[in-house]
Amino acid sequence: MSQLADVMISQLANVMMSQCDDEPISQLAD
Repeated sequence: MSQLADVMISQLANVMMSQCDDEPISQLAD
């Protein structure tokens, strides 16, 4: 089950990263 959650989380992170690509990621990480 943890493996499935890992995949879902990584996929969700990929989508969020691609959507926030226009904005400076350093600001979000700060």
